Amino acid sequence: MIAVARGLSVRLGGRSVLHGVDLDIAEGAVTALLGPNGAGKSTLVRSLAGLHAPSAGSVELLGRPLAGYRRRERARLVALLEQESRSELPLTVREAAALGRTPHHDRFAAPGSGHEAVVEAALARAGAAELAERPLDELSGGQRQRAHLARALVQQPRLLLLDEPTNHLDVAAQLATLRLARELAAEGVAVVAALHDLTLAAAHADAVVVLDGGRLVAAGTPAEVLVPAVIDPVWGCAPPCSRIRPPAARSSPSRRRAPRSRHEDHRAGRRRRRRPLPEGRAGSRSAWRRDHRRREHRRRRDPGGPARLPRPRLDPLRARGRQRRRARLGASG
Repeated sequence: MIAVARGLSVRLGGRSVLHGVDLDIAEGAVTALLGPNGAGKSTLVRSLAGLHAPSAGSVELLGRPLAGYRRRERARLVALLEQESRSELPLTVREAAALGRTPHHDRFAAPGSGHEAVVEAALARAGAAELAERPLDELSGGQRQRAHLARALVQQPRLLLLDEPTNHLDVAAQLATLRLARELAAEGVAVVAALHDLTLAAAHADAVVVLDGGRLVAAGTPAEVLVPAVIDPVWGCAPPCSRIRPPAARSSPSRRRAPRSRHEDHRAGRRRRRRPLPEGRAGSRSAWRRDHRRREHRRRRDPGGPARLPRPRLDPLRARGRQRRRARLGASG
């Protein structure tokens, strides 16, 4: 584990925001922090970055207390992307991203030879290469978010903390950002992302942590945590909201075969199920024609079989009706 929190409690403005949170952050994995507004996700992310001192409990980074790291040393290991990042200086996107290299060179020394290559690569991965020469204060919210993501990548951290990284981003940019998080995890970086979208967390996270009211509610894989027993009490959703199944727990879709046609049944040698005749119609013409066709078919296959059925006579009521119709036609003629 690259980072471990044990019994972490944080007080801000005289109010308890986190209460005894235990958390393990694994290297090479994406951990999603979920919870409603005010659950303590941002406070937990900032505490892991060392920006909030715990009122109780502890946070360790690589087996050492986080408070024992100097700021420059900690900045080489941990990078934080906040919800809203603004700069008072008139910087371009390239200059803002280059600030991420500050912890990696001496305070009064010039940047090393690989400095520019690292910045260009980070801009490209964050999707901000085309914004490199534009001033930060002229960018939209989503563009500014990508620029600050590039700055976090320039730090080359081992622990990347993302506080609502999909904030201000359109759908395509959201998916691209989370795909980048998965790529970084494949490279061995521990990624912690505070998210609101349960579907994105189910699709991209290796582990899910649910907070509510500053307390840890559940932690585990998406298949274990994103279940109605956890979602309904925390978000207060009706049953349709809690029908979220992560890809690992999602079963293969049922393949219902379309109804067979009569010709397909005939080719397959199956006899279609017939509806029974109403009572009193057993000797009707339709029943006789059906039996007649079957008998004729059998007779052609077996000439020595039973003889043809005699044509049934009409019942008296039908015969009387026919006689009346003929009489009327004759009288009119």
